[in-house]
Amino acid sequence: MNQKNVTKDNTAAEKDKEKRGGLHRIYAILSKNKDTPFPENVREEHLDIPFLDHTGVRREAGCRLYLPASEHPLPLVYFSYYKITKDSAELARYLNEGWAVASPFEEKDHNTELTRDALAANSALLYALRRRPEIDADRIAITGGSAGGYMAMMLSALHLFPCCTVANGAPANAYFNFRHYAPYVSSFNAPAAAALKEEGRADLMSLLTRLPIPFGIVFNTFHTPENDARFDDLRTAAAVTPSLLADCFSNPLMEVHNTSDILVPVDQITRSFTYKHVSSDLPGDYRIHLSDYPLPEGFDRSFAEQLPEGSYSERLLPLIPEGSVAELPFDDKTFQINIFDEGEPQSHGSHGSDIPKGHTSDLAYIRHHFALGNADNFLTDGKLRLLLERYAGNSIQLPAHGSDGSAGQDTAVYGSAALYREETAEQLLTYRMRHPKEDLFGRMRHLAEEVPALAQAVSSCMEEICRMEQHLRH
Repeated sequence: MNQKNVTKDNTAAEKDKEKRGGLHRIYAILSKNKDTPFPENVREEHLDIPFLDHTGVRREAGCRLYLPASEHPLPLVYFSYYKITKDSAELARYLNEGWAVASPFEEKDHNTELTRDALAANSALLYALRRRPEIDADRIAITGGSAGGYMAMMLSALHLFPCCTVANGAPANAYFNFRHYAPYVSSFNAPAAAALKEEGRADLMSLLTRLPIPFGIVFNTFHTPENDARFDDLRTAAAVTPSLLADCFSNPLMEVHNTSDILVPVDQITRSFTYKHVSSDLPGDYRIHLSDYPLPEGFDRSFAEQLPEGSYSERLLPLIPEGSVAELPFDDKTFQINIFDEGEPQSHGSHGSDIPKGHTSDLAYIRHHFALGNADNFLTDGKLRLLLERYAGNSIQLPAHGSDGSAGQDTAVYGSAALYREETAEQLLTYRMRHPKEDLFGRMRHLAEEVPALAQAVSSCMEEICRMEQHLRH
């Protein structure tokens, strides 16, 4: 091959990489930075944090940490699941507030591990980040878009420390979205995809332009026998479906969505603003609502329908003018549901990415909760039980390894039974110290009476909390 052809091929490869980077931003619901200046004196670090995967094998999760110059511990915005890069408008905005920002930083596509190893990897990163001297552990916000929004919700359900969460375009009813709706979209695209294969290999962007639902191709990475098996077991499905964990959320949380989303139907967030019909570019009988599928009890309800009455505010918002940035509204209720009216679901909707509009900002919401720290956190019965199940080594979401000594030297690695016990006791101790008037131990004893299988874990955890408390006093 001559030099001219090499240069041409390299240029094509760079363009393809740039296009794929654009897709990454679309799937993560990130804005490309055009106007926000990137601050000076920001230190970047790459971390490799060990964790144990679902088989107990030690792996490493990559993390990129951005630290503005400061003499004091900084609030942290953790962008879950997808990596956040320097061309992101959100990153520049957070850093200009003087906040630290971190995210996983992997080249590999972890969609096939979303409900399993990705939960452990993201939790391991947060565990390590909370212990950094530069980070204020009382002021950690979790945010994310699409699969990252799912991860933000799951991390909030699993842990007691976040002071607030912002989930954008999140598949809150993951069972519906991935076990029922995703296969339907894939079958809807199948004839066109088969025709393309007959024509020969097509590049990714050409493929996207020629499918009936272009961005439905992302579901191909989620649809694996392993994922299907997990969702086919309803107990496991409930454990990894955020809307079924509504009684485990214990910090303020904001959901941001739009009515035309074709990948993550808004019906699973709230039915209050669901359009009855789809756009004319889709068949009239297109199956996009929860009621279109034979869902088991509980899975047939939206996230809003699972929340306690009076605990949330819902708003239908107009489109933001193109080129504008609007702060997301919120009030003093625990859960905020902000839905943008982009009309009926349409084939090219894909999180609304192809509809001209401005951008949202969660700065005011996060700023408000950083000022409060963890003051608005609370402990539900569901969260307490979930934490003690993890202490006992019985967690479905974060299975413990090494309780029988099999993990050997990995007992101090995230994912080990020993570390889960330490983390759980630490989180409950912190809560007990911040809420001295609340009888935490009384609630734990009551749980032991209701669930005898957790009695030993409750007793052991209370003893560990007392030892930690005594150590702090000395």
